[in-house]
Order: sequence, then structure tokens, then C-alpha cells
Amino acid sequence: MIKQGGILKKTTFLLALSISLFSQDLRELIEMGENNELSKAYQYKAKAADDTLSATYAGYLPNFKAGISRISADKTTAVEPDSVTTTYITASAVIFDGFKRKNLIGEKKALRNSAKYDYSHYKKSLALDITKLYYSLMNIRTSIKATEAKKNALKEELARLEQFYKVGNITQDQLEQIRSAYHQAEYDLIIADVNENEIKESLESLVGTEIRDLKNSKFFFIPRNDENREDVKSLEEKIRSLDHQSEQQTSTYYPTVAAEIGKYNYNYSETIAGAVDEQTKVTLNLKLLEFDFFSKSKAKEAITANKLALENQLAYQKRTIKTDQKVALSKVDAAKKKIESAQLMSKASKIAFTLIDKKRKVGVADNVDYLNALTDKFNAEALLESSKNDYQVAIAEFYYHMGINFKERLQ
Repeated sequence: MIKQGGILKKTTFLLALSISLFSQDLRELIEMGENNELSKAYQYKAKAADDTLSATYAGYLPNFKAGISRISADKTTAVEPDSVTTTYITASAVIFDGFKRKNLIGEKKALRNSAKYDYSHYKKSLALDITKLYYSLMNIRTSIKATEAKKNALKEELARLEQFYKVGNITQDQLEQIRSAYHQAEYDLIIADVNENEIKESLESLVGTEIRDLKNSKFFFIPRNDENREDVKSLEEKIRSLDHQSEQQTSTYYPTVAAEIGKYNYNYSETIAGAVDEQTKVTLNLKLLEFDFFSKSKAKEAITANKLALENQLAYQKRTIKTDQKVALSKVDAAKKKIESAQLMSKASKIAFTLIDKKRKVGVADNVDYLNALTDKFNAEALLESSKNDYQVAIAEFYYHMGINFKERLQ
């Protein structure tokens, strides 16, 4: 017996260890989701915006060129060679461009920041979606567990009553009541399995991997609102980029000054009297006014209209966020109260079931009372667990609406 007990303990330990090793918690699932295809798309967009900014900076650095050219002619004058080979190296730079450079770099910088905020906000939105599906899956599995326990209890009761029916101690309607409840539990399990698979597949689609056993995950709750939402920051940066775009249209009418210096070496096919073998050239280019039939002013009007649209969108979003924050906090408070009520309900249903089960065994309570008490007991247990999970979802929603990285708030 001792040897068998030792083997049983070892088997139980290994089973628990394997579940622990291969089960997934919420933090792992969120981190997996952050590597899905859509997340990578946002990441590449942010990188592209960053590279565009770097390219814009580089475009305003001095430009260096080096090359070689050869000119040949079939007919020449007495002072012209048949061919000349020229090697050269030049350096050019824009000295003043009417603030185009400043505003173009400002525009690209704002768009770079906006793309980064979009990526960060998407990750929080994705984490919230994963959190909701995670706890929905936990809820349905809790419901399945309770229904299976109810089904097993009904199966035992059905076997017991069948013996009583054979000897005439109960009527057929009493037996069929339990049989009907048993098959109802089977039906409920089939529906629950379908719902579980649907939620599981939705979660797997987001995280990009198969969902196995789930570890219990919880948030610690800190009511704070000192963080800014990235979607708001992104809109603000888009508006800032339009300001710079508008200034670029105006900059077109300002003078542009550019300079170039070059070193040229000439190799003639024949000796030419007085020909220059090398030269250093300095070019200064001043561009004054460009008349474009007011196309730039029309473009500026379009940019202003887009800016006004974004400003109104931003104002609406800020107002909506404040409302969402208030609602989210009230949901957290309500979820806590639901847990307290569910705990009292579960405790009361267990006591009621114990008492009615005792009465039924001595013939004081009938099968209807027993079924109702059994159903209430398992429903209350499932409701308590789902209330706890709903509280976690409420915390995640609160953090999301406050702009807080709630993945870091997981215990």
C-alpha cells in the first residue's frame, strides 16, 4: 500500500508539473500577440516613418559628386581639340531655402512620432482584446466544469432512483425528471463546447499560437489617470505635421540660395595653345519668385481644412475618453460588488443544497426541490468565478481608457 501511495503521489506531482510547464498566462499571450502580423505591420510603419525622417535629414546635407566625361567631335575649329576628357569633383549645398527644410523635417518628425504612438496604442488595444477573450475562455471553462459536476451528480442520482423505481418506491415521473435534467446537462455541455472552441479560435487568431491550459492571471488595481492616451498623442502629432505642411506652401514664395564648388581637370587629345588644364568653379544660385497661379495657396487651404477636421476629431475623442474613463471606473466598482454578492449567493446555495439533500434522502423534499437546489449550487459557483474574471476585465478596461500599459500591472 505504501508503495502504491508513493507512485500515486509521484504521478500526481508529474501531472501538476506538466500542466504548470505547458500552461499559458495572460502576460505570455499578450506578448505573443505583439508579434502577430498586424502588430508587425504597425511596427514596419513606424520604422518607415523613422527612415523617412532620416532620409529627409540626409537630403539637406552637402552633396558630393565625382565623375568623368569625354566629348568627341567629328568637326572642330583650329582652337578645338578632337576630344577632351574631363574629370571632376563637386560639392553643393543649400544655404537658405525659405525655411522649407525646417518645416519638412518638422512634418516628418511629427509623422514619425504619430506612427510610434499608433503602434503603441495598437498594442494596448490588442492587449485588451486578448484580455477579454482570455477571461471569456476562463468563464466558459468554469461553466463547463460546473456543468460536468452537475451532470455527474445527476448521473449518480439517476442510477440510485432507477433502483428505487424497479422496486416501486418512486413513480416514473419522478425518475424522468432526473433523466430530463441529466440530458439537459449533456445538451448544455455541447453548446458550451462550441462556444469554447469559438472563443479559443478567436484568441488563437490574435496570439498566433495554439491555446492550451491557462494559468490564472490577475491585475493589481491602482486608480490613477496621469497617463496620456497614445491615440490622442497620435492625432496631436498629425495636426502638428499639417502645420508644417502649411508652412511649406508659404516657404515656396521665399528666396532659395544654393552654392556649388567644383574642381575640373581636362585632358585634350592634342595640344591647344592657351587651353586650361584644370579649373575651380564656384556657382551661387539665387531663386527669387515662382508664379504658380496660386496653386500653393489652394493647397494651403486644403491643408487647413484637413487640420480643422483633425482638430474636431481630437476634441470629440478627448470628450469621449473622459466619459469612457468615468464609466470604466464605475464598472470596476460594480464588479467588486458583484463578487461580494456572488460569494454570499454561493455560500447560501451550498447550505441550501446540503439541507435539501438531507431532507430528500429521508423523503421530506421531492426531486423538484433537489434539482432546483443542485442547479442553484453549481450556477452560483460558476457565477462567482465569472464575477472574479469580469472584475479583471473591468480593471483592464479602466487601464486601457486611462492610457496605462496594463500588461505591466499583471501580478
